[in-house]
Amino acid sequence: MTFVGSADLHKAIATVWEDSGISWEFKKNWEESLRTQFTSLNDQDGMAKQPFPYCVYEQEAGNTDSRDSGHSADEKHEHRLVPWIFRIHAKEISTNNETAKETAARLAGFVMQKFGGHPEADPLPIELTYGNVLNVQYQNDVGIKTGDKEYRWDIFYLFLLDVPVKLL
Repeated sequence: MTFVGSADLHKAIATVWEDSGISWEFKKNWEESLRTQFTSLNDQDGMAKQPFPYCVYEQEAGNTDSRDSGHSADEKHEHRLVPWIFRIHAKEISTNNETAKETAARLAGFVMQKFGGHPEADPLPIELTYGNVLNVQYQNDVGIKTGDKEYRWDIFYLFLLDVPVKLL
């Protein structure tokens, strides 16, 4: 199946998530039997009985910043600014003596190492099937207490995409 536009970005981010070891950083905290039953990265909401820690992402509606022609009159491109949020959910893990806040912060740092925002690491390239990710701009991150011994860490990005489109 071929994905275009925003779906292509979803696929590309999921690929980086798996290939860079982010998924394992989450799953190594789970019981071994759960590691193949659940994903650590979910679209907008965790699965039923989702083990902690896990991450959900939200893509907000992007804006077409500009349009241009490529090398021929038939080739058109859009530059899109796409807001993206990773929401890391954590509970206190007694086996590694971390609070929920410490777990969420540690995992947020690992995500920022791969996607941008970490002071000691360059972000990994994100490859689209159609088009290019021109820039990943880290915006902000914030920790939020969500319950008794539960914490969430949100990381905000803006993705600048150059995607081919067909227009009249």
